[in-house]
Amino acid sequence: MLRKRISCQKLKAGAYSSPPTYKSLNKCFICFVNGRHYSQGHASASQRVEADSPITPTNAEAPTPSVTNTDPDPSLVQQSETKSQIKVLLGATTELLSSTQAKKEAECRRRLLKNGHIWNTAVQAFDVRYQKGCITNRSKLLELPPIKKVEAPVVKHNNKTQSGFKVFSASSLSTAKPISTDSDTKELSTEYDHFHLQKINQFTRQMSSFVSMLLAETGKPEVIRDFLHMFLINGDCTIKWLANKKIVDSRLPNILMKAYAEKACMADCLKFHQLLIRGSVTMNIETYIWMLLAALRSESPQSNTNMVLRKIEDVNLTHLLPIGLSSNLMTPYRDLMKEVMQGVEQYRPDLQLEQLTTSRMATNCDEEYINSVARGFNVPYESPNPHLGVISEQDAVSLVEKQMHLETQGDIPIESISVVKFSEKTFQARKSYKEMMEHWRTSLAQNFQSVLERAEFDKDANIINWIQVYMECMPAETLVNIMLEESARMCEMSLYYSHYYGFICQKLGELVRKCYLGYKNQTLTSKIKDVQMEYINNFYNNATHSTSYRQQFLQADSDNLLDQCVMDRWPPSIIHAVGELLLDIILKSTKVPVELLSNGNTDEPIPAFYIVNRHFKTHVVKQFKPHPSIKKLLDLAQLNTLHLNITELPVFTPPVPSLDDGKGILFQTRTRLVKASREDYFGPGEVREMLPVLDALNILSAVPWRVNTNISPLVIKVFNDGGDAATKIPLASEHASLTEEECGDLEPKQIDSKLKKIKNELISDRASFLLALSIANYCGDDLFWLPSNLDFRGRAYPLSAHFSHVSSDPRRAMLKFAKGKRLGKEGLEWLKIHLVNMTGHKKQASNSERLAYAEELMANAFESADNPLEGEQWWRELDEPWQGLAACMELRAAMSCDNPEDYVSHLPIHQDGSCNGLQHYSALGRDQSGAMAVNVLPSDTPRDVYSEVAALVEQWRAADAAKGNETAKLLEGQITRKVVKQTVMTTVYGVTRFGAQAQIKSHLADQYPNLTASQLKLCSHYISETLFKTLGNMFTSGTEIQNWLTLVAHHVTSVANKPVTWKTPLGLQVTQNYWRKATPVSMRQAKRNKDLTADDKLHGARHDTELEQPDVSRNMNGFPPNFIHSLDATHMMLTALHCQRQGITFASIHDCYWTHACDIKSLNKVCRQAFCDMYNEPILEQLSQYLLDKYVDPDNPSHSRLASVIKSVPRQGTLDIEKVKESEYFFS
Repeated sequence: MLRKRISCQKLKAGAYSSPPTYKSLNKCFICFVNGRHYSQGHASASQRVEADSPITPTNAEAPTPSVTNTDPDPSLVQQSETKSQIKVLLGATTELLSSTQAKKEAECRRRLLKNGHIWNTAVQAFDVRYQKGCITNRSKLLELPPIKKVEAPVVKHNNKTQSGFKVFSASSLSTAKPISTDSDTKELSTEYDHFHLQKINQFTRQMSSFVSMLLAETGKPEVIRDFLHMFLINGDCTIKWLANKKIVDSRLPNILMKAYAEKACMADCLKFHQLLIRGSVTMNIETYIWMLLAALRSESPQSNTNMVLRKIEDVNLTHLLPIGLSSNLMTPYRDLMKEVMQGVEQYRPDLQLEQLTTSRMATNCDEEYINSVARGFNVPYESPNPHLGVISEQDAVSLVEKQMHLETQGDIPIESISVVKFSEKTFQARKSYKEMMEHWRTSLAQNFQSVLERAEFDKDANIINWIQVYMECMPAETLVNIMLEESARMCEMSLYYSHYYGFICQKLGELVRKCYLGYKNQTLTSKIKDVQMEYINNFYNNATHSTSYRQQFLQADSDNLLDQCVMDRWPPSIIHAVGELLLDIILKSTKVPVELLSNGNTDEPIPAFYIVNRHFKTHVVKQFKPHPSIKKLLDLAQLNTLHLNITELPVFTPPVPSLDDGKGILFQTRTRLVKASREDYFGPGEVREMLPVLDALNILSAVPWRVNTNISPLVIKVFNDGGDAATKIPLASEHASLTEEECGDLEPKQIDSKLKKIKNELISDRASFLLALSIANYCGDDLFWLPSNLDFRGRAYPLSAHFSHVSSDPRRAMLKFAKGKRLGKEGLEWLKIHLVNMTGHKKQASNSERLAYAEELMANAFESADNPLEGEQWWRELDEPWQGLAACMELRAAMSCDNPEDYVSHLPIHQDGSCNGLQHYSALGRDQSGAMAVNVLPSDTPRDVYSEVAALVEQWRAADAAKGNETAKLLEGQITRKVVKQTVMTTVYGVTRFGAQAQIKSHLADQYPNLTASQLKLCSHYISETLFKTLGNMFTSGTEIQNWLTLVAHHVTSVANKPVTWKTPLGLQVTQNYWRKATPVSMRQAKRNKDLTADDKLHGARHDTELEQPDVSRNMNGFPPNFIHSLDATHMMLTALHCQRQGITFASIHDCYWTHACDIKSLNKVCRQAFCDMYNEPILEQLSQYLLDKYVDPDNPSHSRLASVIKSVPRQGTLDIEKVKESEYFFS
């Protein structure tokens, strides 16, 4: 829905008697920035409530001169229409900025600065009036930090001293990062506000995308010339400081330079080049490459080319030409780069440009690992293909087409597995719903066309309505379908809860952007399909392989077609405005049919949706709700359809390997390598360093899966029958109840509250489980993949959060490997051991003892496989019932064969680490006793640390009971392995004493319901305290390391005032982004600090991240567990790389590794080898050195204590880490 906007024409004519609102003035600024008139009708008042409040000036306004005395600087605009807008804008700006109300001024400035382009426009307009003498006091508005003169870094290259650029190696330029002083932005972050630099980088990327789209749609560089000039050239030095912070690199200027070059506008290129020099804007090698292209296409190519080359020599960038032409930044324009190379070679053969560039391009796929722990993988290898023959050529074609079709859609409809009870009313309601949708479609198309007619593009003048650019970038039918589908989704919202207005606007805008990308990439679709087909045939149908998935795909995509896909990220303001326009059309077009209204008091349809203002304690938000009659119609129709985003579904073709941060997995949807990370999360050289991380992640993503159709129908049946708590299927909410013990002495109101909470939890669990089962049903018997990305610690998680192996027992049981392998003798034995492991018994028994026990279970296993839901249901008693049932069925099928060893098994077999966190601590500290307790050292039978800890706690309890401790007496016979297991497992990951007490209390309540609340509190407190003492005695080295990490985090965040960052042994940067926002009290204290900048004072007390501080407590508590998590992720990745070279299928759930039964022995071997490789590195010493280099300033006396703490690495024990290779039960 469009908010009320001020028409520039009406404002000029004085049509408004009341002062303009700030939001309306914002829209005027946006109109001015985009150089166009704007006039739009208002939304219906009956459909929305506008919350804008006018900004009322006081009587102390500065005098506003007449329009004739306020002609703006001619450099700002060229069109007469834009001039009139600026005149109106100047008056409105003065009216806004001349208010003497301090709070209003601070709020206005704060809002202006939130939008860089609006701020620049307002300040520039204000500056024009100041230069004309219309305004005498500008100090308050322009009270900004003084300019800090920063000299360009001086480096030497080829015995020449050069300034203004940074020398890059070929490897560092393999990433798509700017090639010039632009990369020195991070080095200058100490001179400028780091937070501002992050925001400015993001702003520049977004505006670059917007300008690129404008050029693509209009084809007229002059349309955006004034827009770019505004950001690049400013007369006042203070304004220039702002502009330079808005243009931190050459991306925006290079877009316009490229547009001039493609049109062979050499004169315009030279003028723009002079403009950039006059504005002190840094130019990189890309700028001059586009100038070379323009010169080669001009009427005098030889003289112009030589002139541009002289300019390049003047700035000492000639040596960067081959690097720039072959960089990833230029891969989308490979044909143009070849044209430049051939043209320069013709006129300047002495540069040998084509030879240098070609040799550089040839090495793009041959990069080696540079990490010391991964260098062993650089040796040539040839291994069996674990996925050989899983995809036929015919299947590959259909799978690629299916995936590409899904990626061009919005939300993907899938059928729900929930049971629908049909009746006559159901059929009638579905018919009425279908008729209503058809009526809405017609109305949406008509209203959309009328909006386009009102905002018609003026082709004769260089004035453009920016909304229309986005509306006309694809067929109108596509946008109508988007609006209709989203209207159908909004009909399904609850009457009690619905999405926020802004969320829906953002979603609609994202859908438009997504469809636009699909529309723009149509010409590349067939070529990309060919690339994918070649990649599939090479890697999935060759008997052996000798390169990684990443290298295979790069060889198939030799023309870098993936880079040529349009992947523009529209600015959030644009996405919101586009969505708001579509939502306004929806509100005007969707009506409730008269026959659905129960009261019958009206003959006219009423709006199907409305907006309500929901009041919270501190704020009011708009929520979008359907009319109750619409919701009633849908309840009767029982539309059994769910709608999911493409990233919530598995992938139906081998995913694109992760090639870089944000490049990989899907064809037309960018996915971040690290979840929720910024685009600039990794620096230019960091992706090069972490190539083994990319390759390990690609190994996990490349595993093909199928739904286990023996298990999924059973799970669906149990779910539709109301669930089963014993087998971890969520119960239906009507089955929620409380036992008499749970009720206890609670009041009726407390019982109702507790029961309501249980019901809400069941509803949430059921909804999530319904999605998982519906996705499994949607996949059917098709092949699919589960591509993964990383959390900030490096742990891998599938993108499909609802249905994957990183989930609960029933969902894991519904998955199997698409590629099966013959069991063989060892495989059959491991299948039986796997069944025993699923029972939860024989934890401390050897493998031979487990095999003997498996033979005793065969009768029960076969009976469960034959009659899973009608028989004795022995499988329901297992620790992992559904995975146990899957093992029973696999064993039954194998034993039914003439030779069970010939059976081809698809079932994943698990190998779990023995309290993996403690394994890493014992290896870090070379702790001999701790390593023995967690199976790092070899033993005849597996050591169960949980049972050993429970036994030691029981010894403490017995001693205390003998001394008369009543709590110890009460706990006699109640301290079991199950009670202490969770706490022992999570202690290594930073669980607090309070958290440990809560965990133990929960387990005691489940096992011993007769204990009262007070007894539970006393007992859980006693056990938790005794448990911590026991662990401290067992794992002394691990405790020392944990304490050191906590102390380091405390000093880093307190002294260096930064969150803790480190790098894993494979080069992945890990940052704990734990911040606490400044409170108004701390802000007032900060304002009294003389070191506070004028910009901080300008904005007053507000909750912005500019004055955020690292959260010391969270960084301290998080560093030890997060560091261990990053190490177990590294171990997993190294194991994956080893498995690829052995031809072993590999999947993982953190410290639980999956493969085929016949490959378990090989997996265990490479798992132990990877652990040795990692801990043969001095990890703690490397961490200490990294932290010293990053956080300690040797010239700062206040950092001496920080340096001392970081250097005090705990001493190590005498453990020989090589002995882990002999430990049979290290992972078992």
